[in-house]
Amino acid sequence: MSVEESYIRVVLKDNTILDFDRKCTNVDSKSAKFCKFTNENGKAYSLLALIPYENILYIENYPYKEASSYE
Repeated sequence: MSVEESYIRVVLKDNTILDFDRKCTNVDSKSAKFCKFTNENGKAYSLLALIPYENILYIENYPYKEASSYE
């Protein structure tokens, strides 16, 4: 059974879905005007997009997974 990895995707207000080829690993919201989406691993850093907040409907980890409960 394969386990599907989740990734970060963005849904824009015009309903465009950006999945960044499933490569987005980080979201930086430190800027006052835009959100930065990047792919970072131990060897490389790639800027995937800079999107103004006013264009973003929501950001999500996809596919959504319920948190595991520990009993």
